Amino acid sequence: MKDGMYRVHFSTPHGIVGGGLVKVANGAIFGADGGFMYSGATETDGDKLRGLISVQQHSQGQRSVFENASTQYEIECSGESTEDSFHLRGNVVGDQTARIGIVGWLQATER
Repeated sequence: MKDGMYRVHFSTPHGIVGGGLVKVANGAIFGADGGFMYSGATETDGDKLRGLISVQQHSQGQRSVFENASTQYEIECSGESTEDSFHLRGNVVGDQTARIGIVGWLQATER
């Protein structure tokens, strides 16, 4: 997976969706959407990808894709990546029922 800016799409089994932008650089993740900031780290092994992402609300009134989520939580996820995309599945740490799918597409790289 290339370092760069990715457009991301989130979805839950309950049909709640969201999206945002994430910068990936040397295994670190930084990003946001209209209500939440994300930061974390990824590990790759070939086309396999694992990550731990901290999510923190920055704007009150914005709904999380998790209906009963607090304003701060972590997501553990794993999946596959290519040079310019990734597909992950995961859940809120400590709550296997709070599941999420995350798809990202490379939008830009540093020159």
